[in-house]
Amino acid sequence: MPATRRSRCSTAASRSSRGHPVRQAVGHGVRAGGARVQGRQRRQTTALPPDTGTALLVVEFPPLDPAEEAKMDPNMMMKVIGERAPARGLPVKHPLMHRTRTVDYAVILSGEIDMMLDDSVVHVRAGDVIIQQATNHAWINRGREPCASCSR
Repeated sequence: MPATRRSRCSTAASRSSRGHPVRQAVGHGVRAGGARVQGRQRRQTTALPPDTGTALLVVEFPPLDPAEEAKMDPNMMMKVIGERAPARGLPVKHPLMHRTRTVDYAVILSGEIDMMLDDSVVHVRAGDVIIQQATNHAWINRGREPCASCSR
């Protein structure tokens, strides 16, 4: 999925459980994955962990522009997750909504953000910790300042 515009989300360095350094870009309008850097060689990877590992991401969510939100493909994030998304589950109700098979946790490092679920919206702020698995969710920043989280 090629980028259609430059993302305003930050890039973060992380390590997989196999010890390989991983550089990842995560955000609206970027392709599914960043580049794994090993010396001068670069190959594609995704923000999803390998089947036998984990990935730790530091992501900065900029405030969501309502005009950009209106233009998003309704299944944008589910397409990014692809075949690794659980087949069972309610249809998503927002372009940023998605689900994965992994146990996911997020620590909000700075700012505030809404976690949209199937039946509610939970407002979280710096210091809050969220743990969930295979639930439809979307991270939506309706504020004026960026929100940073450390997630897996």
